[in-house]
Amino acid sequence: MKEIEYYTPSIDEFYIGFECEFKNDMQDNEWKREVVDADTMGIALSSNEHRELGKEFRVQYLSRTDIEQLGWKFKGRALSDFYEIIGYQSPEWLQGHKITKLKLTYCWRYETYKWVKIEAIIDSQEETLFEGEINNKSELKRLMERHLKVKS
Repeated sequence: MKEIEYYTPSIDEFYIGFECEFKNDMQDNEWKREVVDADTMGIALSSNEHRELGKEFRVQYLSRTDIEQLGWKFKGRALSDFYEIIGYQSPEWLQGHKITKLKLTYCWRYETYKWVKIEAIIDSQEETLFEGEINNKSELKRLMERHLKVKS
């Protein structure tokens, strides 16, 4: 089984609702899952000022579990992982066109580069809606909420 991989987030990645892990040296000195709120944001800004963000915060790279928790169903693996969303409702911006399927391809092979491609079948035509780097669950969730109008 592959070991879980983490990275130190940049301060630009932080927002209210961002998922990360936080280690408080003043308490138990263990990594705990955290959904960033105003207090955590203040700690992150302070840590960043003192160049200690990596000592207190880390983020898990996007994983199969993360993708599935956001509603995608694993469909198979070749050089990449393949997922679909079942029962997707087309957003209003499609103006009468119907998405019959959403597909996600996740390339996990690179240690520091996580590539995702999201495609839709719109009126029987395959269209790329997004293609690029997504490092973590929060980024994918935000992309889905803003551009695909999917609430997880």
